[in-house]
Amino acid sequence: MELSGLVLIMVVFRKMEVQEFKLHPVAGDIIKFTKDISYSFSDISEKKNINFSFESNVDALEINFDKDKLERYYSISFPMLISILMIMELSMFG
Repeated sequence: MELSGLVLIMVVFRKMEVQEFKLHPVAGDIIKFTKDISYSFSDISEKKNINFSFESNVDALEINFDKDKLERYYSISFPMLISILMIMELSMFG
């Protein structure tokens, strides 16, 4: 993982840490949950001309996870990731 990816993870978890970080896991399909959230970022990625998609080797995976915390994590990290990709593209291609 590159430095920018590590910084992204640190920033996301710090933002979540500032808010009360108690997990409330419930059973659910993490693959479907992540796909649904990733679709909400397809518009912004298309506008910025970034090919963004979520792919998984499995169709479904039932696990216990905190939907609210994970949704917050995604809502912080996906836009930041798109910004990082744009910055990297600008620096590589001028």
